Amino acid sequence: MRRCAGSPCGARPRSGTPASRGEAVLRRYSAIVFERFWKRELDVEEAGVIESVLREAGADTAPFRAEVERGGAAYDELQRAIFDAGIFGVPGYVVEGEYYWGREHLPRVQWILAGRRGPAPDVAYRHFE
Repeated sequence: MRRCAGSPCGARPRSGTPASRGEAVLRRYSAIVFERFWKRELDVEEAGVIESVLREAGADTAPFRAEVERGGAAYDELQRAIFDAGIFGVPGYVVEGEYYWGREHLPRVQWILAGRRGPAPDVAYRHFE
């Protein structure tokens, strides 16, 4: 689900706005985590490691640190809700109440989000940007 703070939903934030800076930080953070995790160079179970990556990506780490100090109660609650909803594995997508697990469902997810124009796509294995 895309957050729309600072710009209308679906609109790309303009460079220099708080939303665009947040998007840039998210992209840097995601790139760092993705690469290091799959190279087995990142211990995602250690809060200090994640905080370091957040800082490296240019994020304000205070909200993350505050959540860690609270004991992760909000995270635990969200995990319970996700489990109770029958959601498992990554990547997973919930679209219109339907759960899709795996990248191969992205064409269908995209088709639904675009208004179901044309025939429904089948499962696909292709490169997504």
